[in-house]
Amino acid sequence: MRDELPLAKDVLWEVVVVPEVNAQLKRLTRLRRVLVEEKVRAVNRMQSDLHAVCPGLAAINGAVDNRWFLRFLESRDDLTKLARLQRNSLWC
Repeated sequence: MRDELPLAKDVLWEVVVVPEVNAQLKRLTRLRRVLVEEKVRAVNRMQSDLHAVCPGLAAINGAVDNRWFLRFLESRDDLTKLARLQRNSLWC
């Protein structure tokens, strides 16, 4: 159409084939964004649940997605038992 319409030179762009590497990078980038959004939703949900059950416990750390804090929460099957936890029993 470039030859027939002089205006088409400025408006239309040639569509080129995207290399497979670019397409793969685009898929991986979208997947990463989905995973990050999923993590944010899970952390927000966990933080709100933890705040509802034990308001002071979430305030100790500020961020509930730290590994040590998650291990701390997993160390006992009941959150009320965490209050009686002693320091030397954490590293056993």
